[in-house]
Amino acid sequence: MPVAAKPGARTKPPETRRNDIMNAAQRLFVEHGVAATTVDHITAAAEVAKGTFYLYFTSKDELLAALGARFGEQLLDAIHKATRRIDGDWRDKLAAWAKAYATGYLASVRVHDAVFSGTWSHPHDGELNNCVVDDLERLLEEGKRSLAWSIDDTRMTAVFLFGGIHSMVDHLSRTKNRMTRASLARTVETLALRSVGFIG
Repeated sequence: MPVAAKPGARTKPPETRRNDIMNAAQRLFVEHGVAATTVDHITAAAEVAKGTFYLYFTSKDELLAALGARFGEQLLDAIHKATRRIDGDWRDKLAAWAKAYATGYLASVRVHDAVFSGTWSHPHDGELNNCVVDDLERLLEEGKRSLAWSIDDTRMTAVFLFGGIHSMVDHLSRTKNRMTRASLARTVETLALRSVGFIG
């Protein structure tokens, strides 16, 4: 990958400059992989000086962590847009959540793989820290309080559903399965509803 630095204008707001760096890094990570992408490559693509990179990130690992957090936030925003359209029906809210998560992840699976399959380590001690799982747990807990379903452990049910949908999308993307987005959405809806006791 050639590196040709092109310092950009210095008048951009800090948040815009930070996003420029993150966007350039994400694009390079998807195209070339994390290991093959250096800070020099990122700064050249973002058209910033190398020193500017270190104003925002102490290392490539910290940048990867920021991209991971942004990925989760963007996926969660898409899920919230889908569930906000549902008025009061817990069954439909859970179905919308599952479908939005599956289709949103499927649409961004290459970004996910680049960001989360990099060189930065994932801790295996302590509880899973995942904003998408946390959001699903809140939905399940609220539905439980409203007597929409009976679940012994909302956290483990959320982890189970998240992991199952995640693995299903991974399988489809890696095996080139011909399942359509509509078919995927119907399947995850059925599985999500059955996991909380809705049969049919």
